[in-house]
Amino acid sequence: FRQTHPSILFTLKDHKITGYSDSLSAACVTLATTHLNHIVENFERRIVYFIQIKLKDVYKDMPKGFLYIMAREYCYEHLLGSNGNPKWPKQFDLVRIAHVNQITDIIQELKNRLLITPTTTNLTASPTKFLSVLGYIISELESICDNCTDPLDKPRNFSLVPTPSLRWKYISINCRSLATIVKKKSGTTYKENIEQFYSTFDFKKFGFENLEELLSPESKVRFMCSMMTDGFGACFVFARCKPKKETDP
Repeated sequence: FRQTHPSILFTLKDHKITGYSDSLSAACVTLATTHLNHIVENFERRIVYFIQIKLKDVYKDMPKGFLYIMAREYCYEHLLGSNGNPKWPKQFDLVRIAHVNQITDIIQELKNRLLITPTTTNLTASPTKFLSVLGYIISELESICDNCTDPLDKPRNFSLVPTPSLRWKYISINCRSLATIVKKKSGTTYKENIEQFYSTFDFKKFGFENLEELLSPESKVRFMCSMMTDGFGACFVFARCKPKKETDP
């Protein structure tokens, strides 16, 4: 592919960066999506871990496994508000009111910094609204580390977002960026974009013997005019077509 389309590789010395705005836009979207997904995928785990660390000061002799149960099944469920179902773990007694008050304070500290309830729906829709509480947790963990004399007792810190880098595991290529790479005019219709990909790659490996099969409305899948590559292999994006309902004669 690199021999057929040498323009996919270029140096700043020999080539001016022109016509690659779509590739750059796709990379920016990938970066933004990576950062937002990082928040969504790790939020619950980090909140529960932080609560677990705070609970160590309340129950100094409790095993880590029991502290995790308290953090996840009781404290985190309280943060979910009406969507939660907090259950007091049987491993902990309710006799010492001081312990109960300390746990309530831990929960309230986090609640005060939550702009919205951390349900899956809210996390997915508005991940940036949870940055403030994550920043608070990072600050608290750093403070605990600074005051900890035993290195083995220091909690693990974490980054608010992934470490930024221009070295990607893969890049996304859409119809516009592909047209730039192969030095052809970008299509304006779905059919033209399909033809662009079909003329560049061998779709017979996916079971499509010709272009008509790829464009057929009877096909069970629809090519999304998008692919991802790490420089060694490629992943083409297909969507499953919704089955048509049979109508009675």
